[in-house]
Amino acid sequence: MHSIFEQVVATLQRENLVLVTVVQSFGSTPRSEGAKMIVFEDGTIFESIGGGSLEFNAIETAKTCLERGTHAQHTFILAPNATEDIGMVCGGEATLNFLVLQTEDRPDFERALEAMASERLMMVQSAEGYGFSVGEVTWGTLTSARMAEVVVAFDRDKNFVYRDGVFVEGIERPGRVILFGAGHVARAAAPLLSYAGFDVVVCDDRADLITTVQFPTASARYLIDFEHIDATIAIQPEDYVVIVTRSHKYDELAEAHAMRRNPRYIGTMGSRKKRHAVNRRHMDNGFTPQELERITSPIGVAIAAQTPNELGISITAQLIHFRATGEIYR
Repeated sequence: MHSIFEQVVATLQRENLVLVTVVQSFGSTPRSEGAKMIVFEDGTIFESIGGGSLEFNAIETAKTCLERGTHAQHTFILAPNATEDIGMVCGGEATLNFLVLQTEDRPDFERALEAMASERLMMVQSAEGYGFSVGEVTWGTLTSARMAEVVVAFDRDKNFVYRDGVFVEGIERPGRVILFGAGHVARAAAPLLSYAGFDVVVCDDRADLITTVQFPTASARYLIDFEHIDATIAIQPEDYVVIVTRSHKYDELAEAHAMRRNPRYIGTMGSRKKRHAVNRRHMDNGFTPQELERITSPIGVAIAAQTPNELGISITAQLIHFRATGEIYR
């Protein structure tokens, strides 16, 4: 989501665009609710709603919207039918919303980007326009009365709600991955995690490794003392902690610190034999078996990874799955 909004802001400096969103889906469809793509004035796209005939027809509809300067909403039937057969046999239906965004909309999306960095943002869209909300503060092209009506009805326990042509989604700030360790595996994992939409920060006690050259996609790089991690960075409940340091000692220190801060995810590289030995020492220091169960180790999806690049892929895959489901996939 962050990259889509960044692209909207950048593009609206020079041209109009259409933001296409899957607002409702039934049965078998290429992408589910919330999937987005941008259609530019020349018909090229950024991101995807699944490819194939659905995406081709969505692009054509978006181009028509740009020509007319009007928003739209349309349901595509992804199965042979007599009404509007687009040549797909998936068997489902996908309703898409088409928002025509112009240069004057740019400040709204800049404000949304800023809000997204620290707060839960709500976006509302329909064929009437769009709006954003943080708490009771709203902005956008939808009227304040319309936004108030929608926000009150929105179930905040759900990420997406579609009702009477209005799509409401809760947008969390990009999940922050804190990489403890700046070696080969961290360097391989960092860009992959960034491309997957995570906000990556890197922590190590070696100044020569935590540089923009080594970690160009990281949003921050911290020179830390593993004995006093809190002095430099504060782990938050929604963070993902990935521990890939150069020594068992630093792994243990980072794990102990993370367990006391209770982040969303803790994963450590290492063998099962190492895990048992480290767990014994943690228990000697007062940690309970329930607290130790929060640590995923060995970290990553079991794909027989050997090289740093393969390990980076394995780690990233596990975090993508955990972000989507809240479950550890091994």
